[in-house]
Amino acid sequence: MEKIYVMPMLAHVPMEPPTATAKASGAEVTVWAPTQAPDQVRKLLEADFAKVRVIPTRAGGAFGRKFEVDFVLEAVQLARHTGRTVKVLWTRDDDMRHDSYRPLSVHRVRATVNDEGLPTWRDHAVSTWPLSSVVEVTSNPQIMQMMANKYPYDVEGEVHFAISPPPIRTGFWRSVYAGQSVYAEEMFLSELDMADNQLERRLKLLTDRRVRKTLEAAAEAHHGEPQAVACHRDYGSAVAVIAETIRDGRTKITAAVDVGPALHPSGVRQQVEGAIMDAVSVVKGARITVKQGKVVQKSFGDYPWARIGDTPEINVVVMASDAPVGGLGELAYPAAAAALGFLSR
Repeated sequence: MEKIYVMPMLAHVPMEPPTATAKASGAEVTVWAPTQAPDQVRKLLEADFAKVRVIPTRAGGAFGRKFEVDFVLEAVQLARHTGRTVKVLWTRDDDMRHDSYRPLSVHRVRATVNDEGLPTWRDHAVSTWPLSSVVEVTSNPQIMQMMANKYPYDVEGEVHFAISPPPIRTGFWRSVYAGQSVYAEEMFLSELDMADNQLERRLKLLTDRRVRKTLEAAAEAHHGEPQAVACHRDYGSAVAVIAETIRDGRTKITAAVDVGPALHPSGVRQQVEGAIMDAVSVVKGARITVKQGKVVQKSFGDYPWARIGDTPEINVVVMASDAPVGGLGELAYPAAAAALGFLSR
């Protein structure tokens, strides 16, 4: 069996577009900015200033966009030129059309199956662009291979990457390459022609005990038909997502997550819910397109991010765990996108 999956370019669309305030006085500069990379800001400014002070503010949403420091450097340059304290605020149009986009990627997934229809070997070929503006190009193969090594199922196989120079600025987007690679792998597993249901086929293949436990916990809490299922492990954590279409065409989603000791349970739920809403948006058709060298989309009118009415019925199970504390912010997106993608195909 062979399937092709094409993942679109995506913008970050944080609630607060890029903004920064800078005050430059002689050999000193102070910056107030919702940056995810204060050390990078400081490093870039040290050549021009003897003293650099970076004060990170609340991010107002980021999802990788505010690893970039372009808007910060703009504020510093203007403050230095005018001798005044300067605030820079990008418009939504600015940010949408001059973002560091999630790279486009194409995935060809093939598998050999046994008499039960279970995959016994798989081959996943990926063609994509590197992250051009944040990470050196030489680091991208390692990042991609790390994602490939997260596969939790007992299926031998290979993952190949073909990396082409990006024709547009690219950068981190929530879950980085996992949002594409895991989506393709889980969609492919869901689309195999098998007699069992989505839950059973994964339980037959799972060798990672931690992922298995999250899937079993999600299944126990779901109280419905597991029409679409996806799993993921990353950042020292594990997640399983179950989705189904219920009354009036609404979607019901149950996610079970193991992040080790949940130091802030309500924060865990909010991060998972946010990742699910990102997945809803992408599955509904959000994408960046380019025409005659320019990005077409400029705001939420033509970049259909999820509205309140698109919110599924979401239940998040925060599992008790004695594993070390793991990461969370990017964990749930790949599995949620794959489950919702299969449900809406």
